[in-house]
Amino acid sequence: MSDRHFALARAEAAFIRETLGFDHLDVVERAALARHVTGGGYAGGLYDRLGGHFHPLKFLRGLARRAQAAGARLHEGSRVVAIEQGRNGVTVRAATGSVRAAAGIVACDALIGGLSPHLARAIMPVASYCIATEPLPDEQAAALLPGRAAVADSRFALDYYRLSADNRLLFSGGETYTHTPRRDVAAFVRPHMARVFPALAAARIDYAWSGLVGITPNRLPQIGRLGGALYFAHGYSGQGCLLAPFYGKAIADHLRGDSDVYERLSALPAFPGRG
Repeated sequence: MSDRHFALARAEAAFIRETLGFDHLDVVERAALARHVTGGGYAGGLYDRLGGHFHPLKFLRGLARRAQAAGARLHEGSRVVAIEQGRNGVTVRAATGSVRAAAGIVACDALIGGLSPHLARAIMPVASYCIATEPLPDEQAAALLPGRAAVADSRFALDYYRLSADNRLLFSGGETYTHTPRRDVAAFVRPHMARVFPALAAARIDYAWSGLVGITPNRLPQIGRLGGALYFAHGYSGQGCLLAPFYGKAIADHLRGDSDVYERLSALPAFPGRG
């Protein structure tokens, strides 16, 4: 975080405290930053005392279990090739079969492909990259992140990182504006990690992976209707784990007759030139 970004962060913290009534966000000066993170050369930061670590895959599995318990049928690995609308609702066609429903939701985000050219033109796929180091000795892990905080910086292409339960540093850095992520993810991310933590420049990297993120021009998610009973929600711009369930619930509530949140969200000027 630069000096300019730190000044903006101070203003953000004041707004959150005074307007939203959230008083658990601490402004951390440069001199006190080493209590949380020892690398990066940041000018300061914000520390959320109610924040925590989040495991996306465990969250996904939990959602799947709850959905199945409620009667949902999951068809993992069934690539959709076409979506059709008719008087009786929506038909989703895959290579091995089809599903018919009274209503449907297109929630493919950056992986929408050719299913809806209209939606695909409204978002930009960005490749994001993550690595996990070998388990670090307790002393080294404590030296990097003394309070084991999960950290995200304020760069345009941000770095974010945390320690796992077994002391691996999970680090994401760099991004590419392409539909095809780089093959050697570890080699691509390592320099970003070494810039923040030089002591890890030669650390063994045990795992590396990548994925596509859907970015919108104004970074606001897009939600709405494609006509008939077909809805869409996507473009979470890197915050999908938090926002996708919220937007999905808004559509579900709308279909049950409670449209307040859906109407508010769908009225936002998400598409270029709209609003």
